[in-house]
Amino acid sequence: MKKFSDFLLIIASFSCATLQKTTVDKSIEKTWKQMNASKEATKTLFNNSKYGMFIHWGLYSIPGGVWEGKKMGEMGRPNVAEWVQYVAKIPRAEYAKLAPQFNPTQFDADTIAKLALK
Repeated sequence: MKKFSDFLLIIASFSCATLQKTTVDKSIEKTWKQMNASKEATKTLFNNSKYGMFIHWGLYSIPGGVWEGKKMGEMGRPNVAEWVQYVAKIPRAEYAKLAPQFNPTQFDADTIAKLALK
C-alpha cells in the first residue's frame, strides 16, 4: 500500500508541475501576443511611410536568438531575439555575463545614416 501511495504522490506532483508549466507557457504566449498587437498601429504607420529605418540592438544581439544551441523557435516561442533571456529562462547573472562582450566600438551613427541615404 505504501508503494501505491508513493506512486500516486509522484503522479500528482508530476501533474501539478505539468499544469504549472502549461500555465506559464500560455502566459508567455499571451504576453507576447498582447505586446505584438499593441504595436500594430505603429507598424502600419512605419510600413506605410515612404522611408523608414529602425535599428536597435543590445545584449540579445550576441546570442542572436540562439541559446545553448537551440534557436528560439525550437524553444517553442516566436523568433524574437530580444526575448531570448525570457524565453530561454536565462538567469539574470548568467545573461549579465554577455555584457563585457557588448562593446560596439565600431558604431558610427553618421556612417549608418549615410549608407541609408544611398
